[in-house]
Amino acid sequence: MKINKICPVCGLEFLAMRDFAIYCSGRCRNKDRNKKEPTLKTCSFCKSEFLSSQPHAKYCSPLCSQKATYEEKEKRRRLKNLAKPRVSESKIKRYSYDLSFNLDQEFCPTDQETFRQPDPALGF
Repeated sequence: MKINKICPVCGLEFLAMRDFAIYCSGRCRNKDRNKKEPTLKTCSFCKSEFLSSQPHAKYCSPLCSQKATYEEKEKRRRLKNLAKPRVSESKIKRYSYDLSFNLDQEFCPTDQETFRQPDPALGF
């Protein structure tokens, strides 16, 4: 459906291919976008106020943006390291030994050697 419309930037009448078209060309659309009034915003990092015509601006400068990104990465890295176990489960299984044996036995169950009897003076 083609509709005759008037461009709000240049004032020319144009034939719109879609009913939601506003501008006659990309050039007029960019001119209108760039002439938006800057608004007063607060920097998310340093909390200072700055003017920006960009609707999604969060930082007052590229330096604040870089610092905020670095801090966020460090925070995620620290949280990731806290979530990791200090010793992996495979190492615990690999180096754990079965130390349950009966001191009353005379022979070792695996190699049939004679056990040394505990010394009562040592408190065993």
